[in-house]
Amino acid sequence: GDGEAAEGAREVREVEIGIDIEECAARQATFLWQVRWPEYSCTSFLSSAVSRYQQMLELMREHPRCFIVPTYDIDLMWHAHLAYPEAYRRDCEEIVGRWVSHDDTVNDRCEGGRLETATMQTRELW
Repeated sequence: GDGEAAEGAREVREVEIGIDIEECAARQATFLWQVRWPEYSCTSFLSSAVSRYQQMLELMREHPRCFIVPTYDIDLMWHAHLAYPEAYRRDCEEIVGRWVSHDDTVNDRCEGGRLETATMQTRELW
């Protein structure tokens, strides 16, 4: 009867998540659209991206005050690295000398905006 359904029902607790997870998911959906191309299934492309990701971390170490903007392939490697928080923290401290925040909220691509300016600066440093 009704008692059986209630027994199998899972209690739902109200939990406060410290971020706007819906907004974060929307940003991730946009990112996933950008890395959907066939080359992202090619091992040589991905190996190159790993190497370039390591170069980006070195660039961050050499220029700690710069907002370094990765290309999409490098950003995919960054997301993969972030999936392992302990290794990410350890590797950042070892390679960059500090923990590196991945700020995906900077996405205004307007001319003269922070993202465009930082992208041009990253290209010059690269």
